[in-house]
Amino acid sequence: IARLVERAGAFIAGCVERAGERLAQVSTTASARDVDALRAALGEEQISYLGVSYGAALGAAYAPLFPDRVRAMVLDGGYDPSARPDVLAGQRAAGQQRVLSGVLVDCARDPLCYFHNSGDSRAAFAALMTRVEGAPLVVGAGLPPVDQGEAWRAVLFGLSSPGLWTRLTMALGEAQAGDGMELLLLSEESVHAAAEDPDAAVAVGCLDWPGRGDDAAGWFPQDLAEVSSRLGTAAAAFLCEQWPVAPQPVPSVRAGASGPVLVAAVTGDP
Repeated sequence: IARLVERAGAFIAGCVERAGERLAQVSTTASARDVDALRAALGEEQISYLGVSYGAALGAAYAPLFPDRVRAMVLDGGYDPSARPDVLAGQRAAGQQRVLSGVLVDCARDPLCYFHNSGDSRAAFAALMTRVEGAPLVVGAGLPPVDQGEAWRAVLFGLSSPGLWTRLTMALGEAQAGDGMELLLLSEESVHAAAEDPDAAVAVGCLDWPGRGDDAAGWFPQDLAEVSSRLGTAAAAFLCEQWPVAPQPVPSVRAGASGPVLVAAVTGDP
């Protein structure tokens, strides 16, 4: 934990050096006001809005700020924009845990699954993750070894889409046999598939956190481990506790205060 806190401090110092005063201008609330500036520039009295993923959070901030400007809105992948990041992290970790458990249970039922392990895929997974922590898999010259950090990043990316689940079980099976290349490839792909500027995403999240710092210090990472025994600690972070800019909480959504809003979500989404 001390190492994570130290690294968070170094990351924040780099953000301050590169962005300076702009760090205070990237909250979701500020971005929602930018959306309205676009509306005005287009000469439209109202907008029809489709928001997917973070776009759903942006739409949820726009509606209460400019209720008269919304003709209709669809938010795909909605969540509570006023929830604390620790609550959202717990929900996300629990969702990822459910998907991982489902993938391993299905694999245990299918003798053709790459990670079948005589029907005990879950125990084999726990043993593999313990093994790579103590003895990272050497992949090749010039390539990073697959330690538990690389392995978890590969697993989290593999859980993100049903189209990757078979590939994930294949990567786990190969790693169990001593070949970590496929896990490393999944881990590296997760970096390229992420947000174009993940540093900005951190800045936005820390600005959006209401009441940041009041009682945040006590929940990393123990509480997450309770809701998600395998994935909880992987979701832990310390950046917002030290963030140098005061929070700008997202306004609360009030039903019926704007044009009609349809919120879509799916069961089991990690």
